[in-house]
Amino acid sequence: MGSNVAPTYANIYMRNFEEQFVYVSPHSRYLLEWWRYIDDIFIIWTGNLTDLLSFQGYLNSRLSDISFTLTHSSQSVSFLDVLVTVENGHLTTDLFTKDTDRNTILRQRGYPDELLERQRRRVTIGRDGQGPIRTQSRRIAFEDNKSQRQTRGG
Repeated sequence: MGSNVAPTYANIYMRNFEEQFVYVSPHSRYLLEWWRYIDDIFIIWTGNLTDLLSFQGYLNSRLSDISFTLTHSSQSVSFLDVLVTVENGHLTTDLFTKDTDRNTILRQRGYPDELLERQRRRVTIGRDGQGPIRTQSRRIAFEDNKSQRQTRGG
């Protein structure tokens, strides 16, 4: 979703889809809850697995430009960045991280050189908007800070 209005369009589209197909479906009697965040949906299903798979097939047969995938479990399931677990008949939540998630560590100089170069030269525009009145060069004091960190043991 590249455009800043894309989530709004997705919400409108999905709301229309829900009203046309989900809530009027013969399978909707098994829907205890239907929660949606843009195009990610979390449901609590009271039917059996066969009914759930039938519901997924029904949803996928409604429109050709939308496809529902299914992850199900009677114990726990991840939704967005949350792990939802059933414990003693209650839902509990915890932080969910994907296996591919790595705590990527930046190098000691954790800023890209290109960014520093772009920040170094700034053009100041005149108040009348007629273009540059002066070019200002400015050194960012990272190198000085780096030497100070090294003397302090940082």
